Amino acid sequence: MIISAYSSEPAYALRGRHIRFGYKVSNLLVVFTLIVVWIYGISGIQATASRRIPHNLSEAQQSLAEHLTPAEINRIEKTKSEHEMIQIIGLPRAIALTNEWRLWANSPLARYFRSLGVTEPHDMVGIVAETYWCKRHGKPFRLPEKIANLRAQYARQEAVTPKARSPRDGARIDWLVSRESPTSNLYLGISQSDGSFWRYDRRNGAGVQPAHPDEAKELAQLVEAGKR
Repeated sequence: MIISAYSSEPAYALRGRHIRFGYKVSNLLVVFTLIVVWIYGISGIQATASRRIPHNLSEAQQSLAEHLTPAEINRIEKTKSEHEMIQIIGLPRAIALTNEWRLWANSPLARYFRSLGVTEPHDMVGIVAETYWCKRHGKPFRLPEKIANLRAQYARQEAVTPKARSPRDGARIDWLVSRESPTSNLYLGISQSDGSFWRYDRRNGAGVQPAHPDEAKELAQLVEAGKR
């Protein structure tokens, strides 16, 4: 899961192990989003814990519809493209649906999507949202095309994700955050062996270093949000 501070590619919603936003965001927005997700998790997800987890795309579309207000459905009817769905659903609810449907685990819906070649939980939510728009507008889902585009994105991301390991014990690092600026190409990650926090800037030549305090705090918040 990488949260990218900027992406020029259209994103379905969020990438699971590689989360990409289809627009510019700030660190404050990321932190604010996590706070909203915590609140939503307490008031929303726990309240809907008894809901049946969807098993397929059709059931997931119905589950999504249950989360939408009449005003949001009306807005969906007026939009001209499925790519506008992420703006209607919003980042906090996209993460909340990921948790409610247990897409991080081995839920029936997660298994369904993985059988189609979609491995990232938030891409699963994005496909549900976009095809729901298609359903409302009587348009074809174009599911094979969407899946092919996602798999191409996975391959491109795998090619650029750092392969550097923990200097402490050589363990693999899950790089969760990427942030690009005119002076740096920064990645933040967590060691798979001991949960320690690390940073890696491709441009400074310093290799893998311990995350700065503010960066470690950001990673810790992501870990906590992922548990909800």
